Amino acid sequence: MKYFLCFLVVLFGSKLFAIDLNLANSAVQNATNGLNLVCLSPAAASENPVINTKGFETSVTYLFGMKELPYYNVHLNWHWNNYQFHLGHSYLGHDYYKENCSSLALARKIENFTFAFALRHLNYKVENYSNDETLIFDGAISWENDNIHTAFALKNFGNATISNEPTPKYYLWELAYQVGKASRIGLGLEKENDQDFSFKLAARQDIFQKLTLLSSYQFDPDRMGFGIIFQILKIKTSYSVRTHQYLDLSHYISIGYEF
Repeated sequence: MKYFLCFLVVLFGSKLFAIDLNLANSAVQNATNGLNLVCLSPAAASENPVINTKGFETSVTYLFGMKELPYYNVHLNWHWNNYQFHLGHSYLGHDYYKENCSSLALARKIENFTFAFALRHLNYKVENYSNDETLIFDGAISWENDNIHTAFALKNFGNATISNEPTPKYYLWELAYQVGKASRIGLGLEKENDQDFSFKLAARQDIFQKLTLLSSYQFDPDRMGFGIIFQILKIKTSYSVRTHQYLDLSHYISIGYEF
């Protein structure tokens, strides 16, 4: 089975089916199925550049429980006046297939609105076969008041190509509602190119000041996510697990620091 999975990775990489998948970049994203507004984290800006919270975060997982597919992330966000900045890097490693993605994002807040633009440099390499790179542009907008926060992002609005093949275009929308001081719920939609919409629900519950529980459900494809966050001073440690229709669980660990 191990060699068969390796073959699939090589096959997908060579046909570019695995290029720029919208993978979770942190344990929080893994737990919430990508609904970043339910629980903000520095890695959120890598998926939606308009969602920027100050801090540093590093994460690691084995995709679908396969030790042959380690996935590493590191993200840094900071604010200056009404401007928000993001630097991030993701690395998907395999003996036969490797993918690096570096991101740079700038956001500007104007009253209740925030506008953002991101540039991603994507590079892939299939061992002894091919390698290439491309630049991808993303745009996003958000609006918030005391209890409601909503955001929309269009990833790859420039229709970037790599090795003469188009990279995926994603439409992301989500809304979060603050139920009380300790609870938040969210819903969202995700669409890739000509595929059907994927509908998502997520919830956050702060048990204590230093303990947070996360849960989510995604329809089409059906996936469930669960997570827990411990905070000591300004350091957050997150752990989550997410199901897959056909593959094993994806376990995720993140460590972050709030500025």
